[in-house]
Amino acid sequence: MVTSRVQTVSPQLIDAFIARWDGTAQAERANKDMFLAELCEVLGVPRPEPATGGLGPYRFERAVTRHEADGTTSTRYIDLYKRECFVLEAKRGIGPADLMFVADRGPAKQGLLLPGCRLEVVPPETLIAAAPDGVLILPWNLAAEIAAELAPLRAAGTQFWVAVPRISAI
Repeated sequence: MVTSRVQTVSPQLIDAFIARWDGTAQAERANKDMFLAELCEVLGVPRPEPATGGLGPYRFERAVTRHEADGTTSTRYIDLYKRECFVLEAKRGIGPADLMFVADRGPAKQGLLLPGCRLEVVPPETLIAAAPDGVLILPWNLAAEIAAELAPLRAAGTQFWVAVPRISAI
């Protein structure tokens, strides 16, 4: 029998958390551990465990060995790790300074604002007219179809990228 614990989080607590952390993206390295620990509190889940060496089942800055192409190794660190559950890398938020457009062919989405960065969603024709150097396709499972629809961009030399399941050019 599988049981789950459902916790109701008050909208006021969520709003206070968002207000506290709004505008702190530029200090990602300084704030990420505190942000994630407070997020655990808001969500009602346990905080990561104290660090004990480079390993541990649920912790900040878990050491991993990276095997380089030349045969050497280096130690890297995962921002937050929970064994058999998730790996989290905290990065500065993406906003209007990073993105030229967010495009979607769905008319119901066009004209709306993308949550978080508040960029307006535009139709693909706006993207094609702008002729950007690169396009990041987020719905990776539809990447080939979307790239085909944006064939005029590819013909003009635009590079297409997908980020999931791993970042790659298409």
